Amino acid sequence: MMKMTHIIMVVGAFSIGFCEICLADVGIGTMGRIVQSVGNNTITSGVYAAKDTYGMRANAVVLAARANAEDEDSYPVNGFNYTKALSNYGGRDSVGLYADNTSNPFKTWERVGATKYSPTSVSSPDLNARDIKPGMLLDTGGEPKWSAYVISVQEHKIITNGWVNNKTKSLGIPPDGQELIINPVTKIWATNFNIFLKNGGRANAGVIQENGLINNSNKNPNAINGLDTVVLPGSTYGGTAAYLARSAITGNKQQWQIGFMSQGAKNANFYSADASPDKSTNSGFLENSSASSGLTFSGKNKESSIEWRSKGKIISRVSPDGKIMKISYRTLVINDSKKLSDDYYRYIVNAKKDVSITLPDTINVSDGFTIEIDNFSNHEINFNGNATINKSIDSQKRMVVTFASGEWYVM
Repeated sequence: MMKMTHIIMVVGAFSIGFCEICLADVGIGTMGRIVQSVGNNTITSGVYAAKDTYGMRANAVVLAARANAEDEDSYPVNGFNYTKALSNYGGRDSVGLYADNTSNPFKTWERVGATKYSPTSVSSPDLNARDIKPGMLLDTGGEPKWSAYVISVQEHKIITNGWVNNKTKSLGIPPDGQELIINPVTKIWATNFNIFLKNGGRANAGVIQENGLINNSNKNPNAINGLDTVVLPGSTYGGTAAYLARSAITGNKQQWQIGFMSQGAKNANFYSADASPDKSTNSGFLENSSASSGLTFSGKNKESSIEWRSKGKIISRVSPDGKIMKISYRTLVINDSKKLSDDYYRYIVNAKKDVSITLPDTINVSDGFTIEIDNFSNHEINFNGNATINKSIDSQKRMVVTFASGEWYVM
């Protein structure tokens, strides 16, 4: 008969769950634990934490969770180590909920050589049974990788529920001598929030995370933000995406209707700015999708859909219905023979003699590339370049030059 053990744990004012431990079962429980080895310490009655924060570190935080921290009590909130440090950081922070997670190098006992494998175990004289716990994940080094989890630990030996080949997805036995990696971690989260709207569930709406604001203090806020994602000064390298909206690429492949939405902001619904004077951004907006339209305007803007401004002036404008309201061409006045580039659209020739114009290198232009040449002088313009030049000119006063099918056309 299977022996059942009932455990109730009480911590402070909290009733810590109710569990049944099946001693004949060595499977993975719902908490990700090996059922025979660890009791249930789930808090089922809820948690409420409230206090006045003050000072530094743990005193400045109400509720905190730290994963894999080398110093579990050293909360990086007002983390001053000496008096002068108070002058280096001007902020005096108070935090309601804090969380962090640290990716540490492997400990010496977490990488094991001189291994010998069986269908449900691995043994090595280098195994440290004191630190290994049931439920820990195991990988092997090299390719193909084999994986398992710890059921129990004996002296110099780990018992598993079998080994799976990550390439073939089949059970088997890793080759002897292949390195054993204990507690492999490929990705860490500080927080991970989810909502689940089940079929037939009572709720039809949901929010994964709400950040709310009531500001009755600062009329002109410059540091009151809804979400602040920062690369900290101590970072050697940067990050990938400060905000990432992903749709499913497997399963039913469902999508977000809108990846990013901003409603009713006062100055700009999207604002791109510099952060450091010695660092610049390659592109303020980069469209790299296969969308039907890369940038779409619905025609609802009041005055214009696009404006280019420089030195207090509007240089170019496009109306809400897509018509050019104002446009400026980059123009260069030339007084002598010159090789043209693709940096200017309009060239004004103001020469006192006949000139020779060399058209731009074709390697830098594409089909349809067009420039305009206005002859302000009474002298002749001769064209040359590294491609065939076709001319159809009634007058040399205003000429349009277009590159198409590998040749120049002067009209």
